[in-house]
Amino acid sequence: MGVGALFISAPPAQIVMAAALLRRDIGTALLAAGMIVPEAALWTPSAPLFIVGTVFAGAAVGTLFRHGLSVTDALCDPGNRAELNATYFLSLYSGLVVPVLLLGFDDQAVGTRVSSTMLAALVVSTALMGPALGRRTESTSTPDTFSRPSTHLTPVEENHE
Repeated sequence: MGVGALFISAPPAQIVMAAALLRRDIGTALLAAGMIVPEAALWTPSAPLFIVGTVFAGAAVGTLFRHGLSVTDALCDPGNRAELNATYFLSLYSGLVVPVLLLGFDDQAVGTRVSSTMLAALVVSTALMGPALGRRTESTSTPDTFSRPSTHLTPVEENHE
């Protein structure tokens, strides 16, 4: 049920959210909630709380995925879009696989609750650092890249007026 809620909530977040909400800081706030709420559900044994947290996590994944892809597309030359998008997907999948493997090893060493709490703390701290670090780099970037999130997955033609 939880995995289903994660996968079911990601596409509507990509489709329904207005372009103004498809920003990194909104996605990282959803990601932090999507880690804290299910973690609380693991410690309080609450299935409904776990499902709600998983929906937050799915919305975060959808939002951050679409934002990252639109930024990647805006930065690339149209002739190299396929290569850059393939690299983007490869890095995303690596980011999904490596933590799960490390969590499995950690779970064997220290137990499920401790390992999941450590992973949640790592993800939340990283998510909360992201917008702060992004503000510093966004101020030196071109306005077309970061100020107007695209409403489409291929913003190159629309953002360069």
